[in-house]
Amino acid sequence: LKYDLKTLSSFWNFELHVGTVGLVDLVNKFIKFDGKTFDYDIIVLASGSQPNFYNVIGHENVFTAYSLEDFMKISEMVSDLDDGSNIVVVGAGFVGLEVVGELLDALKFYGKRASISVVELANSILSTYPNEMARGIAFDYFSKKGVKFVLGQSVKLLQRDKVVFANNN
Repeated sequence: LKYDLKTLSSFWNFELHVGTVGLVDLVNKFIKFDGKTFDYDIIVLASGSQPNFYNVIGHENVFTAYSLEDFMKISEMVSDLDDGSNIVVVGAGFVGLEVVGELLDALKFYGKRASISVVELANSILSTYPNEMARGIAFDYFSKKGVKFVLGQSVKLLQRDKVVFANNN
């Protein structure tokens, strides 16, 4: 979700710098940033995000999940779903699983029933997260809620009623 970072930095008492990072020295704890050098105790590099559709054909048929407005559109879509609909989430990282959680909540709120499938290129959910036990807990949690996972697959084509994987299944 989107927040005003200048307001947050004032409230939480942290320094906010926006610009281009040239170098991060993790040993000596300094960063070169827009031609200036800063020492740090703790550094958070929030590189931002924008959708990357990885040359998937039909990506204009999807919802993104980067802002409050995006989540409002997703909620509206869920409210208009017919029971028995199929929802596909591409990506089983932190954002993808957050979307799945929000979808489950929205389905419950609107009294709707739908099948949720998650497609992930990696062979596990949260693949970049180093805690295997936590990944297993998350997998079990969502699986018990009826979420189906399709792991080790990439999407080639998206249509309104069909997802085609790179291996043409």
